[in-house]
Amino acid sequence: MTQLSETLTKCAKDISGFAIMFFIVFFAFAQLGYLTFGIQIEGFRAFHYSVYTLFLVILGTFDFPALQQAHRMIGPIFFLTYVFFVFFVLLNMFLAIINDTYQEVKAELQDKKSSFEISDFVKQGYAKMRDRLTDKRDRIADIRKALSLADINKDKRLEFEEWRQEMKSRGYAEAEIETMFSKYDKNGDRILDEEEQQALSDDLLQQNDAILREMDELKLTTKSTKPIKNPIIDDDENDENKDAPSENVKA
Repeated sequence: MTQLSETLTKCAKDISGFAIMFFIVFFAFAQLGYLTFGIQIEGFRAFHYSVYTLFLVILGTFDFPALQQAHRMIGPIFFLTYVFFVFFVLLNMFLAIINDTYQEVKAELQDKKSSFEISDFVKQGYAKMRDRLTDKRDRIADIRKALSLADINKDKRLEFEEWRQEMKSRGYAEAEIETMFSKYDKNGDRILDEEEQQALSDDLLQQNDAILREMDELKLTTKSTKPIKNPIIDDDENDENKDAPSENVKA
């Protein structure tokens, strides 16, 4: 329906001009038929009957023998001339106007559709990338928070069981907890000393900064003048207010 309404709206001016020309020719033939065959043929006995008869010719219903009987020469010439100009010329002009306009409208709608599809695809891609990066950033902030709270006895030595309990409470899997702890437990004593904790904290900060840079490069963050919120920095500031351990690195 959209294509039909757009087509009719766009070609309305052309059809109006064509209609004037069509009815001039059509009524001219109707008047000619009335004047020429009005006495001899029932279908031309009045002007409005002549209009109706010529309209039936367009639909393919016409008594040609009666026209030929009325006048052997003028009858066929009138019929053939009418069919040529009205049926083959004017009606085909009308169809050409409709067809050309329809092709233009169809092309425009396809261009709009392609444009919308590309735009939606890009937006969906940006949204997925933004969500993925945001999840990574939040995960890093969560691990950083766990690192600052896991040392329950505040002895600057993070035992594996302390780390495990804190990470389990945050929903992390056993394998992930073990892998991360073992990566920074260089001496394998199942305890992260102050230096090893600092290495873990520094790596988390570097990963967070890399994510923020990637979000800036892809222009996935908001275009407001506010700086990008860094959850790690915010956590560090909150930890200071709560007398958190002094080994936490400020971003």
